[in-house]
Amino acid sequence: MHQQSTFDFPQKTSYAIEEFIVTGANNLSFQKICEWPSSWSHAAYPYFLLLIGPKQSGKTHLAHIWAQKAEAKFLSKVSNISSNVIVEDISEKDEKDLLGIFNMCNEAKKYCLFTSSKFPDHFKLKDLVSRLKSIDVSYINTPDKETIKVILSKEFASKSLQIEPKMISLVADLIPLNFHSAYKAVNILNAESLNTNKPINAGLIKKLFLATTP
Repeated sequence: MHQQSTFDFPQKTSYAIEEFIVTGANNLSFQKICEWPSSWSHAAYPYFLLLIGPKQSGKTHLAHIWAQKAEAKFLSKVSNISSNVIVEDISEKDEKDLLGIFNMCNEAKKYCLFTSSKFPDHFKLKDLVSRLKSIDVSYINTPDKETIKVILSKEFASKSLQIEPKMISLVADLIPLNFHSAYKAVNILNAESLNTNKPINAGLIKKLFLATTP
């Protein structure tokens, strides 16, 4: 029986637009990014977009796509705003810094992309919360099983692993339907295959994931 080869080469992350997997879960957000600036049209604060999605759902990839398109810079603290900017994971950022960035972008009429895994409703600065509630928000939804299969196929291919479609379907059946679990499953299977010098087959998949299935 043919066994797929496994190679533990370092993987360089590519944020090219052609590498982004467009699915039903992220299609609207992808359009928002690609059709900027016409797609950013919220009347109150037209220069802002808050991109919300689960962990490893592609927010950073979309941010890099927009960065190239809008010539935007990644920003973490208040500084002089001379270009369009991106602030990732805003729920973990200092509120005063965020409010400062918001106000400077708004005054300078520079576009700003915020990302977060959830809406930061824990913030205590009322002015900041009010502004965030008044900007355009785009959601990346929880993936369905077909989306998970697409992600698994791409990740296996990126590691030079040729996996049969029925094995990919089996993995999708046994893991939670979220982005993080899909990426984690590929890494676990690749590592186990390398360590044991065994192919990724139904037996290995069930051994690793059947017991952890809810």
